[in-house]
Amino acid sequence: MLGHKTRDFRQHVAISLDDLVPNDNFYRQVEQSIDLSFVRDLAGEFYSNIRRPSVDPVVFFQATTNRLLRRN
Repeated sequence: MLGHKTRDFRQHVAISLDDLVPNDNFYRQVEQSIDLSFVRDLAGEFYSNIRRPSVDPVVFFQATTNRLLRRN
């Protein structure tokens, strides 16, 4: 059966994830307390300058650390 879809062009609301996370969030406090910029220097020699860009080693280290912190 041939139908017709009525389009509803409502304006999307911009949402910031940063606004949704409370300021006293544990992981936000960890990020503010620990400077992980040294990870890039340590891991730099293991990353290639050609081909596709990789995951930022700082982001990878943060994800791994968060995973360890969540274990009971």
